[in-house]
Amino acid sequence: MTAPRSLRWRLVLGLLLVATLGVLAVSAAAVFALRSYLLQRVDDQLLDAAPGIARQLLLADTAFPPDRAVSRPLAPTDFVVQYVDDAGVVSSVVVATVGLTAADAPVITGLDAAEVGARDGSPFTARSADGEDYRTVALTLDPLPGTLVVSVPVAEIGSTIGRLLVVEGIATVIVLGLTVALGLVAVRVGLRPLTDVGGTARAIADGDLARRVTPAEPRTEIGRLGLALNDMLGQIEVAFADRQSSEERLRRFVADASHELRTPLTSIRGYAELHRQGAVTEPADVARVMGRIEGEATRMGRLVDDLLLLTRLDQLPAAARELVDLVPLVTGAVADLRAVQPTRPVELELTAGPVLVLGDPDQLAQVTANLVGNARVHTPHTTSVTVTLTRADGYLELQVADAGPGMAPEVAAHVFERFYRADGARSRARGGSGLGLSIVAAVVAAHGGTVAVESTPGAVFTVRLPLAGSAADSPQDLQRT
Repeated sequence: MTAPRSLRWRLVLGLLLVATLGVLAVSAAAVFALRSYLLQRVDDQLLDAAPGIARQLLLADTAFPPDRAVSRPLAPTDFVVQYVDDAGVVSSVVVATVGLTAADAPVITGLDAAEVGARDGSPFTARSADGEDYRTVALTLDPLPGTLVVSVPVAEIGSTIGRLLVVEGIATVIVLGLTVALGLVAVRVGLRPLTDVGGTARAIADGDLARRVTPAEPRTEIGRLGLALNDMLGQIEVAFADRQSSEERLRRFVADASHELRTPLTSIRGYAELHRQGAVTEPADVARVMGRIEGEATRMGRLVDDLLLLTRLDQLPAAARELVDLVPLVTGAVADLRAVQPTRPVELELTAGPVLVLGDPDQLAQVTANLVGNARVHTPHTTSVTVTLTRADGYLELQVADAGPGMAPEVAAHVFERFYRADGARSRARGGSGLGLSIVAAVVAAHGGTVAVESTPGAVFTVRLPLAGSAADSPQDLQRT
């Protein structure tokens, strides 16, 4: 038979073993204590009764001691009285049990004068010829020679001990049965958190990474185990989510790059095929074809640079940050717009003093350039553009608003997604890569800020970034240019 291997049964069997040893120890102690108590009672009876029996016999007959097997009746009792002379000869003096003659009296064997004298009046156990144990005490018979031996059977003690053993046996079976039953219940309840841990582990193995162990009492070992497992599972879920997010970003990068690079590559390949086949021979045509190839290559390079920037922002590297004043960045972007489209009405509203943030100056410059460039590309050149830079509640607020046609709500909801275009808003025909506003959103998020768009009508892009240090408490005084 193989040993049970489950922790539940090992604990129950261990509990059963301890209970068995405890019950046996208590039973043995009870038997020993009861036997000692009963023997002491018999000894007390012997020591109290023996002198009186001796006096009765001495007074009853001057011819004492009698011959062997002579009966002298006394009051009914269980005592057996024998006389041992100096020669060690044992004579039955009396068996005072009703209906029992001297001839039927048990003879206590192994008694001689030397052994009886050595007892010195202390009770001891002797055995009769028929094998029954007797508790015995020996008395001297001054002035007569010899010794009077008074004995009482102890069979009743053995019977009492036997009945106690039967009761203890039944009680032991009941106690051990209850121990097993209650032990199973207690162990099942105690191990329920471990069962829950096993179920949680199986659920996680099946893909349910959000599953957690049911909280238990944190002061217990199982409770602390559950808390540690939940912490570990939380870290695993975060790590797995990060890995999935990284893989999704990689797939999206490859798909988007493949999609966006297909058009310039097709154009370059087409013009190259025309030139190789000799279809373009005139110098003016050759220059035009080469110009188109160069333009598509430049556009493709710009697209790759934008994708690489977004990839770095997705990975959130620990880039060095420095104090950056957004006033010159915004002023430069507006100056570029005025230089490219001198006929466009452009208004710049700046708060007084520097507007400092902690960040990457190149990335923040790209944010301002992309927002202003977005208004330039997607609105008519006669449409007014207003750029505002203010401070409020510890944040700077950069707004680029135009009075153009605006965009539909469904377009505004996706305007910061990569490669998203809408007819009349972000078309490839206008030279955009579909990544400008995506770069704005990524850079702003990397700097702990937010970006939003409103279109009712026209378009208003609002960037909020946390100010650095004392810049948050500087007074506000707008300057218009």
